[in-house]
Amino acid sequence: MLRRLLPRRANQVIRTLLRRLQSSCTQAVWIPPDSAGSDAPPRSYAPRAAITVAVGIAMFGCGASASAAQSLPYWLQITPSARIDLIGYVPSTEAAALVNSQKPFAAPQISTFLDIFAGNHVYLLGEVRADRGEAPADQPFEVRIEQLYLRITPSLPFELSVQAGKFVTPFGNWPQRHNSSADPFIRPPLNYDYRTLVTPAMIPRSNDGFIDWKDEPDIFRPAGAPIVWAAPYQVGMLAFGAWRKLAWRFAVMNSAPSSEPHVWDPDFNQAPAASYVAHLGYQLAPALRIGLSWNSGPYLDRTIADSLLARGHYPADHYDQTIWGAELTYSRGLADLRAEVLLDSWDVPAVTEYPKEVAYYVEGKLKLAPGFAAAARFGSIVFNRIPRDNGTPEKWDYDIHRAQLGIVYRYSQRIELKTEYMLNHTTGPRDPSDNLFAVQASVTF
Repeated sequence: MLRRLLPRRANQVIRTLLRRLQSSCTQAVWIPPDSAGSDAPPRSYAPRAAITVAVGIAMFGCGASASAAQSLPYWLQITPSARIDLIGYVPSTEAAALVNSQKPFAAPQISTFLDIFAGNHVYLLGEVRADRGEAPADQPFEVRIEQLYLRITPSLPFELSVQAGKFVTPFGNWPQRHNSSADPFIRPPLNYDYRTLVTPAMIPRSNDGFIDWKDEPDIFRPAGAPIVWAAPYQVGMLAFGAWRKLAWRFAVMNSAPSSEPHVWDPDFNQAPAASYVAHLGYQLAPALRIGLSWNSGPYLDRTIADSLLARGHYPADHYDQTIWGAELTYSRGLADLRAEVLLDSWDVPAVTEYPKEVAYYVEGKLKLAPGFAAAARFGSIVFNRIPRDNGTPEKWDYDIHRAQLGIVYRYSQRIELKTEYMLNHTTGPRDPSDNLFAVQASVTF
């Protein structure tokens, strides 16, 4: 069956990737959403079994869909697919942002998809992903449901769709194009990949205590929240549509975009902390598109709710993270240009003013030859000043700048190779050695 589905060269590539995936992992772990972080030991499986099951389901589905297509109703279409990514990271002597490792490691990723179309009005998508964690690191394999949502598009005189389930955040520009050919890099922009010193699980004692956190990065940086946690797959409801050149979307999600991955899944023991998202996009010209984004909602961890009340603060869901974003996309001929700026503010307990930061990136891609492209991206995060207890203003975190250089080779519609070098520079008294080299090979089928 495999020989009938794929050409011989693709079969050889997939077998080679599978051998490398199996040799790169020593243990595979299934972590149920309700047991992450608990004391219960996870169930372990051999990496060969985990990989074979994930890929085997996709292969079986591809073969079965062809034979079963004639027995399905004409209005029902079922399309399985899969993607294998073999990614290697070579960090400098310190971990680079959300890549939590100080030594070279491989981070293979297998995603199996199932698209179900019921006529023109109902669509269901499911994705099961096996990798070494949402934050790639030298750690055991885990398997999880990455996406699962239902979308309904009613018959109306205007474009409108409604979906509910687990899906990527509708906020911003980069999450909508990650893991696609529209992103020539392996790692996210700085806006989506750097932990600030605002933490959802700690309460500062005063302005001074909060400002001083930046001089103890080994303690507070690992617990800090990014502006947006890469591309978060949260649970929520989304409505979106278009009218002429204007596109819009509005969503209610179960957590803030800065939340940790274990918060993205539903918690049936308590009400979700609703985070609201809105986006407007406008096509100014065939080659030029602009957009505006907004997100607001509580970001603090519910585990510190008792501490807040004991110290005389408001409940945890009173403290919001609010982000405004603007984006631009220009594509013409051999060149693509993208830019995005975020204005982020936090309501932090015991801090008298809102800590804020401005984060941006500018990205360009140029096609050099058939299949080849080069890309460059530059980004910065600039933090505002808040007063110390004696009234003297001071930055609450050190500014950071990042440059990313990448090369992409698209061998075919199904096979793509990427390489990237990331340079980070922090303007504080100590600049960590946190640069990163990465390579990626991707196969879709």
